[in-house]
Amino acid sequence: METLFLVTGALVFISGCLIAGLASRLASRLIEEINERSSADQQVDTLRVTESILRRHQQLFPDSPTRRRKNIAALVGVLMMIAGIGLLLDYSSLHDLNRNQVIAPRQQTVTGSLTAGPVGRNSYRYTFTVGDTEYSEWGSPEAAGLKVGQQVVVYYDPQNPAVNALVRFEYSPGRRARDIGLGLMVILFVAMLGFVSILFATKPRRMPRVTGQ
Repeated sequence: METLFLVTGALVFISGCLIAGLASRLASRLIEEINERSSADQQVDTLRVTESILRRHQQLFPDSPTRRRKNIAALVGVLMMIAGIGLLLDYSSLHDLNRNQVIAPRQQTVTGSLTAGPVGRNSYRYTFTVGDTEYSEWGSPEAAGLKVGQQVVVYYDPQNPAVNALVRFEYSPGRRARDIGLGLMVILFVAMLGFVSILFATKPRRMPRVTGQ
């Protein structure tokens, strides 16, 4: 399941970037349409679409499909990039849970020491020794306010001590079910977003009603 979220997340994020690029191209097209209709506006050298340009385009083209598609593409592009990042984070969480499910029953502890930090969100570099081999990693302990040189408990996989952490390897079936549910909801949201955006982007222009004299 996590592989589905990884692949889908990457595709959704890339698609969002491409759609955002399309929105930028459509924004340039707005300026071109203004120049074609009213060269006196002199928008040709404008590098970005400002609010005044949008208002002028609204005046010249009240029912412009280009403007509508630009707005849709900009919104959909941002939402898809956010959804893609969400799926990738969901994949990372599921990947860690699957790893913990295997390691949790056999994990062991050893005393290590902090050698650097903190960096970012309470991240420290720590070292510990198993057998004749010394290992060094970065991790975030549960406790805050630790100091370099302080001893800490390191949890590691006895079959592969390179897999280690400053917190216990724990597996939660409930958390796995929640992550899968959230990932599927995001995929459903992206599918609905794509359908609705295509529906509005291809919506035919509403023709004015002709009344008899």
